[in-house]
Amino acid sequence: MGFAKDARDVRDQTLPRQQRVLAWRRCLGRYAPYGLRQTLDHLRARFGSFDDPAALAAAVSALEASRAVWLAEVDRFGRHRRAAKAQGRRRVTVADVAGYRQWGWPGGVPAGGPEPGGLADRPLAPEFLAAYGMVLWDPVPVNHRRRVRRLPAARSPYAAFFGLLGCGGFGLALLALVGWALLDPPVVAGWSFAVAGVVALVFFAWRESGRVVHRPGLAAENDRVRALADAAEARWRAQRRRSFDLR
Repeated sequence: MGFAKDARDVRDQTLPRQQRVLAWRRCLGRYAPYGLRQTLDHLRARFGSFDDPAALAAAVSALEASRAVWLAEVDRFGRHRRAAKAQGRRRVTVADVAGYRQWGWPGGVPAGGPEPGGLADRPLAPEFLAAYGMVLWDPVPVNHRRRVRRLPAARSPYAAFFGLLGCGGFGLALLALVGWALLDPPVVAGWSFAVAGVVALVFFAWRESGRVVHRPGLAAENDRVRALADAAEARWRAQRRRSFDLR
């Protein structure tokens, strides 16, 4: 079910009022240039109370006309961005999006309308623009996730020691079997190879275990960093929701 179908349902006075109101809410959920509350204020100031079926139908018609103008601008912006990407400019620049915050109501408001207080001159909501990619790229969430990915592993040196010892032992045994089958060495040479291999494995496993970054509180510290990153992302999302007036 799309915007056009919901708009027709709002204007269809043969439908129950509750169904028309639900369709009206879906229309606003899909297109609210000022955010939900301020878009409602704008349309209510122009057309009056939505309890009046005629006012509700006029409001959804105005919303539909505004959306058509906006989608045409989105199409133009998309063509511009595709051309810019073809020239190697991957990110949106300030020049690309600077004018959209001062756009006002897409399509404008007819002169002499009943709207008080210049509501049509309000800037478009940042969240609305972000949904169409018409804002500068914000690296905040990406930086938090990158920081979490770079946390050192809280491994134990014993895990490194026995892990290398086990993998190396398997490789040493495989090498001994292949050499025995191909070269048929004397027993003394076989035992000498085995002893030298075990000594080398123990040495390199001990050396590798010394390189492991390990502190008793590292796992707890990593959890704390993850919690701080999650909290920062939650604050960032809440700030964006407030800017779109979704309370």
